[in-house]
Amino acid sequence: MVLKTIVEFHSSSMGDGSTTAPTDPQVMPKLKRMVADNMALAQDEKLKILYKPDATQTEAATGNSITEVIRVPVTFLNVRQGNAFERTLTAGDFTEMRASAASQVWTAGQWYEIKSMTVKAQTQIKTGVIPLDVRVDSAFLIHRQYGA
Repeated sequence: MVLKTIVEFHSSSMGDGSTTAPTDPQVMPKLKRMVADNMALAQDEKLKILYKPDATQTEAATGNSITEVIRVPVTFLNVRQGNAFERTLTAGDFTEMRASAASQVWTAGQWYEIKSMTVKAQTQIKTGVIPLDVRVDSAFLIHRQYGA
């Protein structure tokens, strides 16, 4: 499987793992606009969200607070018809691959696939739209509470 890395964020940009998560979209990590045609995701390719913790972490046993903000502006191209349209992907567009669970352990240095989306037939997508308000159009945050 060919893997195209679009962006990598350090987990600290998603919050500190305590009970608080950033709430201002202007300070959340952003996915930049794909410019090159060879970066477009084509039919049956997957847009995946992976996580690799720096230290082994255990999710809270009770009261696990989960905050997810996924707002990714994309441009879809219908390859057969040649028409393009813009849309914003949200958490509901992705399949949960590893859901949050009380006392779940995430091992340091190991990659975990947590969300995935498959590009539909006859379609290509690129992240970003024009014009793009980079302050708030794209906002990306997955925050799960860790600790006892």
